[in-house]
Amino acid sequence: MKHEYLETSVWFKDKITDPYQIIAAFFDAADIAYHRKIIKNILQVACSDRCWEKQEPGRLLYEFSLLESVINAAWLLERGCV
Repeated sequence: MKHEYLETSVWFKDKITDPYQIIAAFFDAADIAYHRKIIKNILQVACSDRCWEKQEPGRLLYEFSLLESVINAAWLLERGCV
C-alpha cells in the first residue's frame, strides 16, 4: 500500500495501518465538540494580534497531529487503501 499522504504530512509522519483505529483514537481523546472548539479558538488567535494562552503551546502540536492523522485516515478510507 502506497502512503502518498506521507509526502505532504506536516505533523503526523507515521504510516497508518488501520485507519479505523486512528479515527477511534481521535474520538477517544475527546469528543467532536471539544475538537471543534479547539480548532475555532486556534483560528481566532491566528487571525488576530493575540497570543495562544489557553493551554501550553505543545498542546497545539498535539492537536494538529491528531487532526492531521484523522484527515490522513479518512483519505486512506476514501481511496480504498484498507
